[in-house]
Amino acid sequence: GRPRYGRAGRNRSGKDCVGGADRGWTGRCTEAQSCFERRQKYSQQLNESEMVLKELELLDDEANVYKLVGPALIKQDLVEAKSNVSKRVEYIQNEMKRIESNVKGIESKQSQMQEEILGLQQQLKSAQ
Repeated sequence: GRPRYGRAGRNRSGKDCVGGADRGWTGRCTEAQSCFERRQKYSQQLNESEMVLKELELLDDEANVYKLVGPALIKQDLVEAKSNVSKRVEYIQNEMKRIESNVKGIESKQSQMQEEILGLQQQLKSAQ
């Protein structure tokens, strides 16, 4: 399609943006970076939660389990603790899948934009 050109100005957060950066190449790069950072954070949380789950599996059914809530340790049922951690692992895995699909979409859009840019550059060369 026809290339879209933005105008210089400020975005909603008050930062300078040129060429419609919120929706253009720079915006896609920023969005991709944000997704990568979130994926890294969730990956770390997943590893921690999986380690906690393995530790809980090693405990006897009679073992005391405590959960840190603010500055206090609150006694928690072992079955409830396992259930909570399992749900957390499941939630994190689903979030990572969602982020991965977002990253693929962003990469696809970046690839399309790059092709458009190359086409415009070739048109410019041939016009000169």
